[in-house]
Amino acid sequence: MAPSCEPSPTATRSCLAPGRATTSPTPNSSPPPANEGWIQLAAPHADDDEGPQVYSRSEFSAANRDIANTLGLRTGHTVFRRSSRWRHTATGLIIGISSYTVPEIIPAPTATQGGAEAFVHAFAQPSFYETITNGRGPTTWETIVTARMLYADERNLMALSVGSPILIIRRILADKDGRPLEMTEVKADAERFETVYARENLTSVPKGFDPDVHDPEQLQDKPDPEPAGRILFLL
Repeated sequence: MAPSCEPSPTATRSCLAPGRATTSPTPNSSPPPANEGWIQLAAPHADDDEGPQVYSRSEFSAANRDIANTLGLRTGHTVFRRSSRWRHTATGLIIGISSYTVPEIIPAPTATQGGAEAFVHAFAQPSFYETITNGRGPTTWETIVTARMLYADERNLMALSVGSPILIIRRILADKDGRPLEMTEVKADAERFETVYARENLTSVPKGFDPDVHDPEQLQDKPDPEPAGRILFLL
């Protein structure tokens, strides 16, 4: 369930869950109530998909160079990937959430654990994180925030126009020796989403651009207003 975040007059807040290497909402979590700000969307159909639509994906896949470097693996190493899409109810904007886990730390099911059923259960929140961190603590987290131009598949995923920049938030979970265990990645529209540390004082929202009416250049530079305001991710 998503942490509660009170909206301010000009900014909508969305929370990254404190003390856990994941975000709210999470890749495989159940959709939170609409009044918590998010609605989970059906996952895009893959070429080999059959049957009803699904709302999240869990699969073992090869890590690209970027993901492999982040997790300290070689390119092409198998990782356990979970992914989902969420719509912000107030603005209609879509974010993508993916989680990549080093597969060697995921215990294989045994007969005493209940076989495959227990293996699937281990992927549920929050026991998934309890499972992969068991005996590896104290764990630490590192958050990295970047932005870049989007790729074609990301444009379709988040329904953005060509040339839009995307905000990328990565939260990396590491064991007591600093070895990465898992990374959760959030992708959002960089023109509408911002990040702010939870410890910062958000009671006073920054003032908007107020141009000098006697300066034509400032009037020309005035940005178009965003009727729905900013959307803040609390780190």
